[in-house]
Amino acid sequence: MHGIFDWEGLERPELASGRSWVLPNNRDHLLHNVPDFYVYILYSKSLDKYYVGQTQDLTKRMEDHLNSRSPYTKSSKDWKLVYQEEFSSRKKSLSREREIKSNKSRKYIEYLIGKVLGSPE
Repeated sequence: MHGIFDWEGLERPELASGRSWVLPNNRDHLLHNVPDFYVYILYSKSLDKYYVGQTQDLTKRMEDHLNSRSPYTKSSKDWKLVYQEEFSSRKKSLSREREIKSNKSRKYIEYLIGKVLGSPE
């Protein structure tokens, strides 16, 4: 499943688009068939750079990025989540992360983001 999802009653980080969505803060979400792994893309306006990563705990990973606990993203505090994909296994999320990174293309990343936000291609 691609795109943005929403769980009511949980903390809502904002996307760079101004839209918001929520992240699970505990494992109760497993009862609702919510994916366990994520590939995500962050954007820093001050650096004008994207970061592609994968994780099992998106909430914790975002905290790591925003609190300088990730080497690549510690040079900026304005990282915004602009894209995510959901996966049922780590193997699938790692494969997709490698696929996105192997394109080495800002244009491809912006294409993915545009698809989710409904921008014209």
